[in-house]
Amino acid sequence: MRKNAWIVAAVVALAVTLSLVRSTLQPEIWASQALVRVLNASSTSLLPEQSRVDPVREVEIQRLYANSASIQQEVTNRLGVAAKRIDSVEITGLPTADAVQFRITSENRQVAQNAAQAYADVYVDSRRTEIADLTRVQTEKLDGDAAGIKEEISGIDRRLGEIAPQVIIDVRGVPLLPPESEESKGLRANREALSSRLTETEKQAEQLEVDASVRQGAITVVAPAERPKEPVQPRPFRDGVVATALGLFVGLALALARSRFDDRIREASEIEDTVASGVAAVSIPHNPSYATQSSDVILPFEDRRSQEREAYRALRTTLLFGQHDERPARRVLVTSPNQGDGKTTTSANLALSMANSGRRVVLIDCDLRRPRVHAVMGVSNDVGLVSVARDGAPLQDALRTVDLPDSRHLDVLTAGPVSDNPAELLMSGAVTAIIDRLAERYDCVLIDSSPLRAVADALPLANLVDGVILIARADVTRRRDLVDAMAQLEQVSSHLLAVVVSQVRNTKDGRYSAYYGYYGAGPTDSGPAGSTDGDKSAGPRIHMPARGTVDRSTTKT
Repeated sequence: MRKNAWIVAAVVALAVTLSLVRSTLQPEIWASQALVRVLNASSTSLLPEQSRVDPVREVEIQRLYANSASIQQEVTNRLGVAAKRIDSVEITGLPTADAVQFRITSENRQVAQNAAQAYADVYVDSRRTEIADLTRVQTEKLDGDAAGIKEEISGIDRRLGEIAPQVIIDVRGVPLLPPESEESKGLRANREALSSRLTETEKQAEQLEVDASVRQGAITVVAPAERPKEPVQPRPFRDGVVATALGLFVGLALALARSRFDDRIREASEIEDTVASGVAAVSIPHNPSYATQSSDVILPFEDRRSQEREAYRALRTTLLFGQHDERPARRVLVTSPNQGDGKTTTSANLALSMANSGRRVVLIDCDLRRPRVHAVMGVSNDVGLVSVARDGAPLQDALRTVDLPDSRHLDVLTAGPVSDNPAELLMSGAVTAIIDRLAERYDCVLIDSSPLRAVADALPLANLVDGVILIARADVTRRRDLVDAMAQLEQVSSHLLAVVVSQVRNTKDGRYSAYYGYYGAGPTDSGPAGSTDGDKSAGPRIHMPARGTVDRSTTKT
């Protein structure tokens, strides 16, 4: 995961940068809000039709009412042209407070305040007017009912007057009241009932007036709109925090995805769990200062302390002295999963490193499809392995000698002319005999072969050697390709000596992440060790002198 930390950092940096740019370019947005109470939580109407409803439902109804076209139109009429400068209107119901909040945003702080207050005032005025109108309608109905009751009472009074009995004076002069008639009794009972109804109706009318006054008083602006002191947008700090959090989330997601799906090898330490126990893992560092050089990919001998040369020395030690009491490998095959992983470069520099230590070394180019050893070593390819194995040319005539400092030399057997059937030729007894003859004459025979996943040419050779060195290119070779190549070698029972990761990028402290690193105080401007088969680097150009020898004695050890 650490190797993908740059992805997280890059995404976070990009997110924060975009956030800052957006904050810089975004105009200032101001917000103001006003709070209006829409219900009186302590009041209860005496009239059934005015009884209090569910506050949550009622507040939602009032929120919708406040957002109606009539309210908006009245606000527009009051604000005039300033209404066009409103950016957004947000009306929120607050059931726990029996209130509705009006929040207005605008690029002008005064417009935001005026608009928020206008919405609150228009809503209050509209609701009070609505209550007054409703109360008037209900009061008029009750007044009509009362008038009708009074008219009935008046009719009863008139009838009672008509049927009232005459007073009789007896002989003694005492007035006598005759018994009341049944009709009279009924009329008087009706009158009493109507009087009670009249009293109740008048009380209801009075209560309507009281309720209307209370409800109108409850609908009020409890928090007037204020002039905003700071803009709600942009908020650079807040936006930066949000961008950082979002960048971390996206960056981690991308890093995890890359870790899961991108299995490219970046250094030797990453293949610990891939190679078997006892197999050396070596990183060959990359020196970018030679990425555009046109010289052959050969390390110069002047700098003994270069990281590249130290890595090749470590690989040379593995071959010369073996591991875990194993017999030193004298016949070594160098191959790779894919074309361009750096096998030819590694073969050439390893051969030079071993020859420079005083061993008798021969480098054979068995990549008959795309031979590169002759170009890297700067020798002729007119006569080579194909010439000896197929055409019967003398082996000695095919060998080329590269002279090294201190009277040392390296022999090279190039691929030679193009073969019509490279696979059959490499499986022939002639090639086996050539390798056997060279193994008798030299301390070490290094064989550069074709990539394993491209063709099967290298597999027959794997049975003729003491061990195989597998080359992978940093940031290019995939782990699945390396595993596939190792599986092919295992199928032919070959012995894997080492896995070399070429072109490993240097770290900031001057060291490369590998098993065989070197950290020195001296100059390290040597050519790259790990490269593609056709890469170039600094160092003396090798040219072809007479009689098949190459003179490199001008360089110092």
